[in-house]
Amino acid sequence: MEEVQKYQRNINSLTDPDRSTRLRGLQALQKEFFGGNSVTPDMLHDLFKNAFGKPLLRLFADPVEKIRETSVNFVISLVSTLGDPSSELSLIVPSICSRLNVLPFPEPAEEIRLLLVTLVEALVVRCGRGLGPFLEDIMPCIGRALTDNFPDVKRGCCSVIMHLSQVVPDRTGLNAKSVLAGLMVNFSHQHSKVRRVAVEALGALMLCDCASLLEECIPALKLLTNDRIPSVREGLYLVVATWLEKLAPTYLRSFDAKLFPLLLAGVTDETPELRTLCVELLDKLGHFRQQLAISLGEDLSMADTPFIANPPPPFVVRPNLGLRYTLRRLLDAVLPPLLSELADWKVQDRVRAAGVLHTLLVCVEEDITRHLDIVLQHVYKTCRDDELAVATQILQDVKLIGTFVSPDQSIPLILDHLRGSTQVQQSPAYRSSCLLILGAVLEGMESDKLAGHLSPLAGVFAEPDLCRSENPDLLAQLAGAVAQTIATAGPLCAVERKRLFSVLLSLESAPELPAIRASAKSSMSQLANLCGLNSAEDLYDQHLAEVLPELISDHYNWHKHSSQRFMFDTLLRNAGAGVAGHWPAITTVMCEAGHSQKDVEVRMDIFALLESFILDPKLHASIAPHLPKLLNDLLIPNAVWKAGKSQIKIRKASIVCLYQILEQPNLMSPITLLPSMDQLLPVIKSCMDDDWAPDLRFAVCRLVDRMLTVIKGVITDDQLRDLYPELLKRLDDSNDGIRMEAARAMLSFFSCLPSDWSPSLFQYIVKTLFVHLDDPSEQIEACMIELLRAAAKHNPQLFIEEGVAALAKHRHPRRCEEVLQYARSLSANSK
Repeated sequence: MEEVQKYQRNINSLTDPDRSTRLRGLQALQKEFFGGNSVTPDMLHDLFKNAFGKPLLRLFADPVEKIRETSVNFVISLVSTLGDPSSELSLIVPSICSRLNVLPFPEPAEEIRLLLVTLVEALVVRCGRGLGPFLEDIMPCIGRALTDNFPDVKRGCCSVIMHLSQVVPDRTGLNAKSVLAGLMVNFSHQHSKVRRVAVEALGALMLCDCASLLEECIPALKLLTNDRIPSVREGLYLVVATWLEKLAPTYLRSFDAKLFPLLLAGVTDETPELRTLCVELLDKLGHFRQQLAISLGEDLSMADTPFIANPPPPFVVRPNLGLRYTLRRLLDAVLPPLLSELADWKVQDRVRAAGVLHTLLVCVEEDITRHLDIVLQHVYKTCRDDELAVATQILQDVKLIGTFVSPDQSIPLILDHLRGSTQVQQSPAYRSSCLLILGAVLEGMESDKLAGHLSPLAGVFAEPDLCRSENPDLLAQLAGAVAQTIATAGPLCAVERKRLFSVLLSLESAPELPAIRASAKSSMSQLANLCGLNSAEDLYDQHLAEVLPELISDHYNWHKHSSQRFMFDTLLRNAGAGVAGHWPAITTVMCEAGHSQKDVEVRMDIFALLESFILDPKLHASIAPHLPKLLNDLLIPNAVWKAGKSQIKIRKASIVCLYQILEQPNLMSPITLLPSMDQLLPVIKSCMDDDWAPDLRFAVCRLVDRMLTVIKGVITDDQLRDLYPELLKRLDDSNDGIRMEAARAMLSFFSCLPSDWSPSLFQYIVKTLFVHLDDPSEQIEACMIELLRAAAKHNPQLFIEEGVAALAKHRHPRRCEEVLQYARSLSANSK
């Protein structure tokens, strides 16, 4: 009693109506009890129980915040001072609960709410199991405090839960339900430290014999695998690994299939350190599960299979036997939900599922064969995912199928899907996916395993509805699959080189698809090298005789969309000198395909092909005997006038090809050309007179220039008479470029004139030339001077007569006088 009397005044102050008095009394007691005075724990215990305990705890609800804060700090100091404050719990716990057990919290100050949580943690530390009977009251308070907006309060609550899980696990487990919702809410808190400690608190809680509640937590835990902060994901992986090792066997059987994917997701984590950590955790867990299986008398032989291949990083060695056994046992339960997640609407979930599938395939190895059909059906859809990360990961997964699954199982199954009979399986999108997956499977496969499957692969690739499809995406995937087949098979592909050549020829002929054509061209070169040839041209040369008859068998029916005509073009362009022995068939097809009734696109491509032949010096000797047929049956008929803008292109192409023939040295002799002149000249005159096609007129003037040069000395007088009027017309063309080309053609014309050619016609031509000499264009004037000088050489006397007559009419007679002086000098020399 003496001790009570000593402190009675200050104790009485705790209930004083005046706030200042209450605060002074509280501070005085705090100083006397904890300020270094000799107050023993036993004395403090008696005083709290008999004197100041109740008035002190009532101050937890004081209207003055400072008093509430000081009173809570007072009790925290008291709990820390007392040896075992368990006997005081009946007073302290209700006071705490009264401030935290209702929402909104009766305690408005977040700092004081943090102190109350700190007080609870101090009680847990000091009282230990003595706190057990009060957990039914404390745990709901902690559950509500976990929803506090103050992050420090949340972290404090998680710390309390972890301490309780260690001190009183049995009682904590019985009351775990009351804090579970509050913990999971904090998985999405904006502070990463809160998220991390919440995961750790849940990890500790589930070890308190309440793992049956895990079912509610799995969806929230899945979301944490996509957390943006590595430390949070690290906490999740550590917690899951701990559960998989320490949970009771009854719970493990229930939740293994749901917990393992969370840890498997870490193997493909974006952070290298976490990938390594998860591999280490799985390895440790595998050893533990192996010992557990042995102790339970389970047969591990299902996983004790021969080594197939080294796993991809981050695995350094093959997963241990225990891990392989555990995941093979769980495969039936893990795989279906995992495949469903590949089609989830959220990108993060699809990325995670694709990563988990990758790790699962590494661990179960060839055992995935049991589920190969359903796995392929899902990856067909996901491999074309809009999200690049998902599609890329799926292809990495499928490579593992090629590594671990026997090609006797995988290749026939994929080819069956590719040939599918249902409407969905026949769609270009589905078949494209099949080809993409086939390429990835082949990439993961060893060369020697492919030996017995090249024939069915080449057979499917060569099916016309596939290799000659008009769908660009399907062709692109086919090009990739064929390229991968060649790369994987290596020298083995020589056995099927004919069919592979035909497929690549189809792909290289794909119109307006440069990427596909480039890929096929590269594959063709690789195939040639693997077959022991020097270049792709040698491969074309080898197969030309076999492939050409197949392509041209129905050339009469070619139209602008015919795949055979594109293949015909590609085959001949790449065969080089190999076409030399096939000119009769080639020229027949070209003349027929270039018929005036065919599509413009077909005819234009035929002219382009012919031009490539003409410009190749290696082909000149072999093609020369066939040029008259091409001239009479292809070029001249297509140069005949027909209405329409597209026909102008055709006529110009024909004229350009003929010009290129004449331009090549010794390709077409004058004797060869002369029989066609009577048929050719009317066409030339018609083209030169086409008012709507200046490019055509220009090309024809160049052709006439070259033609006169070639047939100089054999051209007839009548043919010259027929030609000169059109040339004179072109000298008066509206386009100066055409006038200059016509002038050059006239130079060649004068070189062809015989000495006894008609004087009257010559005078008429010279008179016309003098008219053009007065042109305002200096370039035209220069051309006319050169042309008049050439004319003067033919008959100087007649030229002088016409020149003198024209002299008086010229605006600038100086040029005319110069030309006359040149003619007079020629006349004088001739005498």
